[in-house]
Amino acid sequence: MKRLLLFVGFFILLTPFLWAQQEDGARVVIPAQAVQANGVTIQVGVPFLGENRNAVKRRLLPIDVRFPWDVLYLFETFAETSFDVSKGYYSDKIRIDWELRNNFDLVSNIKIYRRQYTVEGNDPYEFVASVSSTTTSYEDQYVEGGILYEYKILADGILDGEVRYANFITGIGFRNPTATVTGNIVF
Repeated sequence: MKRLLLFVGFFILLTPFLWAQQEDGARVVIPAQAVQANGVTIQVGVPFLGENRNAVKRRLLPIDVRFPWDVLYLFETFAETSFDVSKGYYSDKIRIDWELRNNFDLVSNIKIYRRQYTVEGNDPYEFVASVSSTTTSYEDQYVEGGILYEYKILADGILDGEVRYANFITGIGFRNPTATVTGNIVF
């Protein structure tokens, strides 16, 4: 009986705190964020350790925030944590979402390439689209269902060549092979 009363009392005390998690206005936040404005980068969260050596050299300012332990954390242009290619979520398209993590001011535009995925990966990429540097998603509606496609997102203006994460990132996705049929059927 004592345990039951203890449990009920604990539950009554804990209920308001659990209920607070459901309040309107709560928002989901990204575990790592970098904000770059006026030549200063402020980053909070889980970073890549060290300086980005592949991209164009960036002038470091004494007011750059170096937290914790006075280490300067700089992302590459792309990161796996901020890149997603849909995998069967949609029956009419493949959606690609990305976020630039660094070099915002150097990117002139984003080029999107696609190829049918093979284990060897020898086939060349086919150019799909070019979007502005501020765009963060693309919907590819011209793909067949049930086929794996590999996408390459390339940020123009950073480097002359191609270096993974410094100016491009790749991912695999597919479209659900089902579809919705509408209309009348006559026998």
